[in-house]
Amino acid sequence: MVLHSPSDDMRAEDLWFLGWALITWWNAGGEDGLFDEAITMFRVVADLPGSRRNAVLAMVSAWGMRAQRDPSRAMLDAAITEVSAYAGEFPEAAEEEANLLVRRYTVANSPSDLNEAIAKLTAQAGLPSADPRRTRWLLGSLLRFRYESFQRVDDLVRAIGLAVVVMLEADERDDEEGRLEAGGLFADCLQSLPDTPAAAADAVAVLCDALHEKGDRQFHQELVAMIVTSRYKATGKPSLLRMLFGLYTEAGYEDARGLFAREIVLEWAGHRQERYAPIDLLDHEIIILLGLCAHAIRTHTAFGDLVNFLTVQLMLIANVWSSSGAELSPATLKSAIEIIEPVVDVVPEGGRKALLSTLSALHLKYLNRAADPGDGRAFIEVNRRLAADRSPSALGGLANALLSNYRRIGAGADLDEAVRILAETGSPDYTTALVHANALLMRFDRDQETGDWLSALGLLDQPDEQLPDIPKIRAGFADLVARLDTAASAVSTPLPPEAVQRLYALCTRAMLVVDDEQTFQWLQHRARMWHEKLTEDRPADDDHAKWTLARSLIGTHADDTPTDDLDRATRLFEELLSKRTGKHFRALLLSDLSGACLERFAKTGDRADLDRSITAMREAVELRPGDALMLANLSHKLSERFEAMGSKADLDESLALGEHARDLIGDDTGEWMRFIVHNGLAGGYRKRFAFTADPADLDRALAALRAALDALPDDHPDRAMAQHNLAGFLLYRTTQDEGADPEEIVRLFSAAVDATPAGHPARHSRRVSLAQALLHRSETSSARPGDQTEALRIMRDQLAGYGPDEPRRFEAAYVLASALTLRTDSATEAMEVFQDIVRAPRAAAETRLKAGVGWAVLAERADSPEGALAAWDEVTRLLSVVAWQGLPRSDQERFLATYQHHVARAATFAIKAGDPRRALDLLEHGRSILWQQEGSADLELGAGESAVVLVAHGELGHAVLVGRDDVRAIELPGMTAPEIDRWCGVLDAATSAFGSGDHENYEQAQQAAAAVLDWLWHVVVEPVLAALPEAEGRRRLFWCPTGPLAMMPLHAATDHGTGRSCLDLAVSSYVPSMRSLATTLARRGAGQEIEEFLTIAIDDHPDEKLALIHVRTEVATVERLLPSARHTALLNLQATRAAAAAELARHRFVHVSCHGAHDPTAPSGSGIVLADGVLSVLDIAKVRTDDAQFAYLSACRTAMGAPELSDESIHLGAALFLAGFRQVVGTLWAVDDQLAAMIAEVFYRKVVVSGPDAAATAIGEVALLVRAQRKAEPLLWAGYVHIGA
Repeated sequence: MVLHSPSDDMRAEDLWFLGWALITWWNAGGEDGLFDEAITMFRVVADLPGSRRNAVLAMVSAWGMRAQRDPSRAMLDAAITEVSAYAGEFPEAAEEEANLLVRRYTVANSPSDLNEAIAKLTAQAGLPSADPRRTRWLLGSLLRFRYESFQRVDDLVRAIGLAVVVMLEADERDDEEGRLEAGGLFADCLQSLPDTPAAAADAVAVLCDALHEKGDRQFHQELVAMIVTSRYKATGKPSLLRMLFGLYTEAGYEDARGLFAREIVLEWAGHRQERYAPIDLLDHEIIILLGLCAHAIRTHTAFGDLVNFLTVQLMLIANVWSSSGAELSPATLKSAIEIIEPVVDVVPEGGRKALLSTLSALHLKYLNRAADPGDGRAFIEVNRRLAADRSPSALGGLANALLSNYRRIGAGADLDEAVRILAETGSPDYTTALVHANALLMRFDRDQETGDWLSALGLLDQPDEQLPDIPKIRAGFADLVARLDTAASAVSTPLPPEAVQRLYALCTRAMLVVDDEQTFQWLQHRARMWHEKLTEDRPADDDHAKWTLARSLIGTHADDTPTDDLDRATRLFEELLSKRTGKHFRALLLSDLSGACLERFAKTGDRADLDRSITAMREAVELRPGDALMLANLSHKLSERFEAMGSKADLDESLALGEHARDLIGDDTGEWMRFIVHNGLAGGYRKRFAFTADPADLDRALAALRAALDALPDDHPDRAMAQHNLAGFLLYRTTQDEGADPEEIVRLFSAAVDATPAGHPARHSRRVSLAQALLHRSETSSARPGDQTEALRIMRDQLAGYGPDEPRRFEAAYVLASALTLRTDSATEAMEVFQDIVRAPRAAAETRLKAGVGWAVLAERADSPEGALAAWDEVTRLLSVVAWQGLPRSDQERFLATYQHHVARAATFAIKAGDPRRALDLLEHGRSILWQQEGSADLELGAGESAVVLVAHGELGHAVLVGRDDVRAIELPGMTAPEIDRWCGVLDAATSAFGSGDHENYEQAQQAAAAVLDWLWHVVVEPVLAALPEAEGRRRLFWCPTGPLAMMPLHAATDHGTGRSCLDLAVSSYVPSMRSLATTLARRGAGQEIEEFLTIAIDDHPDEKLALIHVRTEVATVERLLPSARHTALLNLQATRAAAAAELARHRFVHVSCHGAHDPTAPSGSGIVLADGVLSVLDIAKVRTDDAQFAYLSACRTAMGAPELSDESIHLGAALFLAGFRQVVGTLWAVDDQLAAMIAEVFYRKVVVSGPDAAATAIGEVALLVRAQRKAEPLLWAGYVHIGA
């Protein structure tokens, strides 16, 4: 009545009051219609003269109340739409709009809402406002909220600045509530501040700006400092300590009484959990802390206990900081000295000596680091004060100070006083003896008195004294020995034998502990020289002697070393490594141990030795990272492990290390090291070529091998090895269709064999290589009579020289068997050798697999079906051994891509032999290996149901039809491997062009896809349907294609001429294997009730390019169509990888709507794009579900695997299916999100009527509906597939 009355009959304020009365009634529990009436009334009042502001503010307030009462997405959308219309006109509306946007962000997890709210308040903050402080406070709160979500530090720093400004303004106005509110926001921001110097510096800058703006009044500084100190006291965050430093130094804080300095030091000390733990502060911050501590001491001298505590903290700070190992600058050290010196005489007498010791250490560091420190009298005087009690340690310190000054300025009186002091105090310990010896050597250098040299020798040569485990003392000892050795040439009389013996012992002892490389090499050289001069080699039991013994046990050619000697050598190396040694000697020990372990692995095959060899060599490289030989050795060990275990990561690292070693070669590099580096690098290039097939790697390897050979002179003992390696590579090149002179190959091998004496362990392998070269030459135009006969004789002879279980025996046996296959009269012998290798558990798995293939091929040629099938059984079984679960996933995939094609050949042979069941067994054991499937492959099929397994090899293609009662195979003449590859290429090009936006490309893509469907119909699907028994209605087909066919839309095969389609005649599903189908069939009928439903969806995203505008509609539709289900939704930022994986394990029914990520080169990394990254196939493989029923994947390429690994079904759909979801709907290619939302709606409408078990029927009918409207566009309707049963 009111709304339809003439405006003259009702005043605006009456309408306003009536509207607000309706809002009050509604808010007390009235119906929503009251709210709608009130809003309508406020809109009317807003259009009346003079009433707009009051009406709009009432309306804005009402919408805020409504959003609190009903925070649904729809209600928030309506509220924001209304309020935003007035945001530019009224500041209050702008603030409420921001509040509503934030509320919608918390409901829908849409980052764009939060960003929009902040942008609007930022703009509002710069405009006149009824309450600017309120706007700034709200903006600061939202900035902190966004920081908590996205960790953008600049947001938090802005929030700190806004909070402090509002707090100081409230303090000026005596607004206690406003000050507390802003102070609380300030404190919360400090709590969240990251512990980085940059974040603290930025925060200090905004604090200083805020304080400067208010005139830097002290009570404002104290208020800010109080809050920061309070938060630091509560949390101990280093960033807050840095802020306190900044306030102290940059904000002009007045602290005449030292109260602020005292509080900072006390709080810092209170948060130290370990007294001597490193101090996580920068150098300039340490200086500030030292200054605060010193200031607090000077201003609190009347408080004895407090001063004692602060003095301890002052020393603790200086000592821990200066001994941290950091490169302290002279200027920083000088600043620390200048801070501490005035405090020495202020502190109580009891703490003065300890503080003087700290000051002495700082002086010494300064003198050692300063470029021109001048006279060190201040250092000497500090030590004189310390030596006033005449204690031996203090006198030793004074002597050191005097010697230090003598080295700098050459004051002879200082040297003489130091020697006198040391002579008076004697040598109470070995460390003092070293100082004394140093002083005597310095005086010998000056005066050339032999007595000083001999006295120094006596002080140093005390073999029963243990060197302290202090790096500086050990380095000083090695330096003294080197100086003593050098000075020996200046001794006026010949050295007696006893002195020579003592010098040799000192050099070997120093060599074991020194870390400096140049000193190490000098000592090693001098030890050898003194050893040659010994008139009597006395037996020794020191560490150097043990090292020499261990090396002699390994010998020059480790192949000849008995295993017992290798065991003893490794024990000696490990014993020496358990002791404290210098890093260069330790590196030699580790390198020797690595070599011994590798040789023992070659004899025993124990993988632990192989791994220990590499870990030891890694440690050696860490100790000597610039040593080309160490790098080359580690490269070699990794290459050996790659050979044994097959991890490409080892090969990649081996090559990187080899190239680094090559780059370190200089003009002064020795010939043997050049050979080692180039030779190892060549081997790596050759092995990498096996993966990349890049001819450039062959060229690189050849160049490296020629460089290795050129590095060695004709008489070098390793030249035969270089010749053998080069010849072997030239022979390998011939297998890759690369040219090589067979005469050069034989010549190089012959030279290597001739230069290798009988009994040499390498003679075996070199003769085998010569045999291979002769076989190769026998097949070329350079062939000579008797090449083959001589080659086989050599190989049989050499094979007999290996032990029965020696791993290298089997590689040689494989070479022999491969050679025998070249002779028609030796096939039986070749087959027997292949069989022996396959059945040898100590042979490398890859060698066994290749031998199995050779056995199978020979058996096929010999027309021995049972023999061939037995061999193929071994091959399929060995696939899982080669791609064993301990390998990195990428290496498993690589092995399968290399060898899995043999499975199709094996199954094809079984079909030709009339045994389709055997073919199924071979396929089952040779595919889906990565999924580790177990269980029976016996199917419980219903009426009208059939499984169809498709397999092609070469020019033969077959379908194995599995029915309720029989298994039979039919030939598919047009389904050849080349044709399949060709049509897969056509489909791949079409799906790649699809969605490009170009109309012409779009039309061509659709036509190409139609041609693919037509080929599939005529060559595959129609013959299969014709061969199946009659069925009532549409058949139920479970497709199990192998090879590239696994990526083809068999379910949508369509005759382009007649329009007949598999969609019309059958309900189709796909399965990765018969075992997975058998498991799933047994679970049918359990998923009719959709009780709990999980939705994972992303429509908004911090990266705007990933936003999907129709996903929101899709999610809302699914929830609407399933009203009785209990819905759990992970939306936008909630949809993290961890959350999704956890919820997948708890839900039986799942709908996913987001972007798909497909990587055909690394398919295990494919998956769905969530808020924090990709939830990959590997992630899903770790999920274990309990009675999971159904997953709908509304994302791109979720059922598309990798061409090279199609038999492994590595895609998200298969991952969910094999993780326990009985049915999965996925896509073979990219889908438009608008069409995807429509398809999902139609699909769920059908599922609601027919139940989840009818999912395969439902998705097929959806495809038929889309096809009816867009028949000429098969890429729109042929890409959805059903996986499971």
